[in-house]
Amino acid sequence: MSRPAEWLQRVTVALEALEELTTPVVDRAMLEKLLGVQRRTAIRLMRRFGGYQAGRTFLIDRPALLRQLRKIASSGDYALDVGRRERLGAELGRARRDFAVRRIVIPVAPDLAERQIEGLPATIRLTAGRLEISCSDAQDLLRQLMELAQAITNDFERFETVISLPLGK
Repeated sequence: MSRPAEWLQRVTVALEALEELTTPVVDRAMLEKLLGVQRRTAIRLMRRFGGYQAGRTFLIDRPALLRQLRKIASSGDYALDVGRRERLGAELGRARRDFAVRRIVIPVAPDLAERQIEGLPATIRLTAGRLEISCSDAQDLLRQLMELAQAITNDFERFETVISLPLGK
C-alpha cells in the first residue's frame, strides 16, 4: 500500500482559501502554497486536475480545481486519512501528557555542583564496603542519590578510600 500524500491534510484549508479568491485561474506557485507541496508535485497535481501550460506557466481554472478538491474531500480515502491523522495526533497528545506527568523534578541544594564526600548529609553513610541512606520518601532518596553522585564525581579519590574494604577482608 502506498503512503498517503502529505498534501491531503491541507485540502480543507486549500478549499477555504480558493473560495475566497476571485481570480479565474491558479498558477503553480499558488498551488504549492495552498497544498504545501514542492514544484514537481504541484505540476503533477495540476496535470491530474486538468491544468494546462501557457508558455512556461502552469495554470488551472479555479472552479475546476475547486471541483477536484471537493471531490477528494468527500471521498472515503480522504476521510480515512484525516481520521487516521486525527487519531495519531490524539495518541501523541496523550503520550506527551503522560510523559509530562511522569517527569520527576528533584530539588537540589544550590551548592550541589561543588559537593564533596566530606560535605554529604548525615543521612548518607559511607563505610568500607557499605552505603546506607536514610530517607523520608522517594523524592528525598533521589535528591540524596544526586548529591552522592555529584560528590563522587568531584571527589572520587576520597570516595574510593572511604568505601574500599581493607586488604585481606
